[in-house]
Amino acid sequence: MIRDLRIVATRSVVMSFIAILLFTEHSWPEDSLVDILLGMSGIILIAIGTFGRLWSSLYVAGYKTTRLITEGPYSITRNPLYFFSFIGSLGVAIASEMITIVVVYCVIYTLYYPWVIKSEEQRLLKIHEAEFAEYCRQVPRFWPQLGLLREPEYYSFNTRLFRRAVLDSMVFFLMFVFLELLERLHEIHWLPIWWRLY
Repeated sequence: MIRDLRIVATRSVVMSFIAILLFTEHSWPEDSLVDILLGMSGIILIAIGTFGRLWSSLYVAGYKTTRLITEGPYSITRNPLYFFSFIGSLGVAIASEMITIVVVYCVIYTLYYPWVIKSEEQRLLKIHEAEFAEYCRQVPRFWPQLGLLREPEYYSFNTRLFRRAVLDSMVFFLMFVFLELLERLHEIHWLPIWWRLY
């Protein structure tokens, strides 16, 4: 139920952002230093978020409900999928080149996702008990601690589930392309600009 609510809430927020972005443009001059820096920072974070989600999905594909994953990205943070989703989504928000969108996104994420993470960890504690409690003592909940990284030389995973994760991870790049398209449509006046935001 929590997962379904999270998906519905996330989709609702994304659709709301898209509706706003259709008629909103940034206040910076086009191709100014601020404009370029925001665009480049956004694409770098999108790349990190996409790679991180793929890396995390590789480790969890096929094992999520059968055993506690504590290797690879799960050795540096207990919630790598949420962390890299945050980074990728932050990249999309920054790529909008509007600080207002970035701030609103960070507020929504800060208010909503800690509750989701806590709920999932309570479920994992019921399933894995002492093993998960010990894992919580060693690995941070959200912000990665790179010094803890442990990776096996070989790792098996479910290719079908990983393929689905690859497609899911492409959403960040598709959103970036969508933002670029909107910007061009605003420039040629195919879409009206009702608001300009910093």
